[in-house]
Amino acid sequence: MKEALDNEFLQACKLVGRGRTKEALVILHRLDSQDKADSAVYCTMAVCYIANKAYKQALVVLNKVLGISATNSQANFLIGVCYANLRSPLLASQHFEIAHRLGYNRGVDLIKQWAEVLMVLGKFDKANVILMEAYTKKPDPLIIWLLVCSKRFKQDNLGLLKEIQTRLRDPLLEKMDVLRLHFARAKLLDDLKQYDDAFKSYKSANDLIHADCLNDLQSSMAWEKKVKETLTPQVIARCKEGGNDQARPVFVVGMPHSGMTLCERVIASHSEVLGLGQNDLIRRQFKKIPHVDHLNAQRTKHMADMYLQYTEQRNKKGALRTVEFDFSHYYYIGLMRAMFPNSVIIHCRRHPLDVCLGIYFQFHRFFRSYNTDLEQLVQFYKSYDRMIQYYVGQCSESVYTHRYEEFVGDPQHSGKALLAHCQLKWESSCLNFYNNDAKIYTASAWDVRQPIFDDHVKRYKHYNDHIAVLREGLRHEIAAYEEVSYA
Repeated sequence: MKEALDNEFLQACKLVGRGRTKEALVILHRLDSQDKADSAVYCTMAVCYIANKAYKQALVVLNKVLGISATNSQANFLIGVCYANLRSPLLASQHFEIAHRLGYNRGVDLIKQWAEVLMVLGKFDKANVILMEAYTKKPDPLIIWLLVCSKRFKQDNLGLLKEIQTRLRDPLLEKMDVLRLHFARAKLLDDLKQYDDAFKSYKSANDLIHADCLNDLQSSMAWEKKVKETLTPQVIARCKEGGNDQARPVFVVGMPHSGMTLCERVIASHSEVLGLGQNDLIRRQFKKIPHVDHLNAQRTKHMADMYLQYTEQRNKKGALRTVEFDFSHYYYIGLMRAMFPNSVIIHCRRHPLDVCLGIYFQFHRFFRSYNTDLEQLVQFYKSYDRMIQYYVGQCSESVYTHRYEEFVGDPQHSGKALLAHCQLKWESSCLNFYNNDAKIYTASAWDVRQPIFDDHVKRYKHYNDHIAVLREGLRHEIAAYEEVSYA
């Protein structure tokens, strides 16, 4: 009997190793239904669920493992993985810490995921401690990258740079590790103000990524066309009849690295506001519309009701207003105004060159060709600008422009104007946004937990010798921005 069980379990494990997790689940469920499952079976079942993004189902079987043995290190690690993906970083951190204490040791998986959720929670010092411990034992490229992110590795920049250079000479290094090391090296060199060498590393990394990317710019342009064909002024007017004019959510829109996270945190620090952080619900609702003919008052009412239901489930403090942002929001300004005619649209703007360099310098979770090539980045920025102008031409009075440079230059004056536009009374807590303990998932997680600083204003000047493509391609957009901002 035991031999048959072992053979079935071994077969399931082989299927998991080949990525055939759904087939493995059939075998594992059969073992469970025959009361033949043990901790190993349940943990393997959880691995399959996690691979299929069924995190809540994975938690159910993992709790069975803890019922058998609360000190099972693998189960605690996998529970942490589930909570991390369910955006419950505090619970994830607790279980990763238990797994670490119990001696779970599987490469750098535990340290990586534990450090990431700690940084989401703003616990950069603790993340730095566990990463340093791992780095001392083995300077893995992933640990080096996270160590730099944890934030601004200060102990021995030159020593770490030397280690990175040594590792980059390894001909057997996997591509992802090469990328991590190039981005880590670039960040360190930027901190050391060695900008020419920093740019070379950024370019080396982006060139490697771009070589394997599909042309995502074409799909981005196609999406711009689809949105404009769908959200015409006539359609938006038709849809407003089903909108909710009682709710007044605040939507922050703009390009990545334009200061959206900072803007959302400032508004969310008001006593009457619930900060939803980065939220792509509007985008997901739009993508479910099968055809423009289905976008009418009835569907708009349904989308508005679904949105309010989503926010109410998260509104534990009974806030009167909500604020959120997303990098795709600028596509859907018309839809937001149709769903909520009295909503507030805040358009975050920053110098085009700083925005583009911020994108180019980021090690993105998902690779896009237009993030890794300056010529394509020019076209991507132009597409965003066209989209904004499309809506401003329809409802300029509904879109408030919030400029990053003005805010960091005079936070109180700019902040008061921002809050006034949201019809909120000024509260000094809004400038203490860095004390807000909200979860931050964007690349600005460290920045928005610091008092306001202007280090990144006109950052592009450090890289002038390398950005002729951006300067020439965006000369009209730059001139228009500088004419208003620096008048």
